[in-house]
Amino acid sequence: MHMPGVNIDTYVIMPNHIHAIIQIVEPNAPTSLSSIIGSFKSASTKAVHRNLDAPALMVWQRGFFEHIIRTEKALFQIRQYIVDNPIQWHVHRLNPQFETTG
Repeated sequence: MHMPGVNIDTYVIMPNHIHAIIQIVEPNAPTSLSSIIGSFKSASTKAVHRNLDAPALMVWQRGFFEHIIRTEKALFQIRQYIVDNPIQWHVHRLNPQFETTG
């Protein structure tokens, strides 16, 4: 991560979204999760625009989803979910090729 006092515990980059466990390791750091995510989105958008020579390309959706991990058990389960996420892509609701029957 490019921000002091912030670590990435576990992450996976999917075709159209990302999952990450972000640790704020300095309790007195004057930052919020929104500013951390905003900084990441800004820096990565600039890199994509520069590297693809596509300045109008929309890279990120607005906002993000968050969850505070409060226990070691929850941390383990969420790490496992992140690691397993690519394996489940073929049946993931965000996969444009996945169709539900109903």
